[in-house]
Amino acid sequence: MVSPPVYRLHSEQSSRRPMENSVFFRKGEVGDWKNYLTEEMAKKLDAVVEEKLKGSGLTF
Repeated sequence: MVSPPVYRLHSEQSSRRPMENSVFFRKGEVGDWKNYLTEEMAKKLDAVVEEKLKGSGLTF
């Protein structure tokens, strides 16, 4: 699993370092989620989405 770099606020500085776009944006490739989510995380996400879509007529 990839751990994207995150810039933290330094206690001695009052401003934040700029964050790289890669922290927010993925490649957009089918199946790339496997590089970011564990199997457990994917199952939890599926359960939440299924619960939220219940009764909407949408299926996945």
